[in-house]
Amino acid sequence: MGIWKKATTTVKLVKWRSSWVLDNVEEEDDEPAGPEYVYGDEMLTNTNFNTNLTGWSYTWGVAQCSEVDPYEGAKSAILMRGGSASMALYTALTTEVGATYEFSAYSKVGVANDTSVVYLTAGTAMTGLGVDNCGTSLETSSNKTTTWTKLTLVFTATATTTYISMRHSDIVTDAVLGYSSSGYFDTVSCKKRTEVT
Repeated sequence: MGIWKKATTTVKLVKWRSSWVLDNVEEEDDEPAGPEYVYGDEMLTNTNFNTNLTGWSYTWGVAQCSEVDPYEGAKSAILMRGGSASMALYTALTTEVGATYEFSAYSKVGVANDTSVVYLTAGTAMTGLGVDNCGTSLETSSNKTTTWTKLTLVFTATATTTYISMRHSDIVTDAVLGYSSSGYFDTVSCKKRTEVT
């Protein structure tokens, strides 16, 4: 439950140099504020990809560190097509069933089009392709622009192992588009989140 606070203005008579004048006085009333959260320690060991992709695995494409326009630091991670329309950079985390976690990353697509999208997923296994099948998918968050955008995915763990992934999907072939389809990711984080009550 949030904290209620609201500033209101009332008018009262005050004495000034032997005269009574009107004065505005601000008082605090109650109103609902947004929830407050406490965050646990960072769960990821490699969050910026400045040197390598250690701690992450990739499938259905090619993943590497790129010096091309990183969000911050020297490099970012890039996912490129490799015979599949969907590419994933993922890792497995030990999670507490019923606990809430916040997974975030800055991302963008290499070239914007109607079918190219970067997104985050969290689920109980790494199987299948597409936006919504990371095993039993919990949540997704996506971006289709060439501008670095922060994606934030909040999920509640349903198993003691949860797979989080950063993905790029493009169902149109490179031959049609005339370029190598790619997605970029940088400044990644995953932390347990507890609401303050």
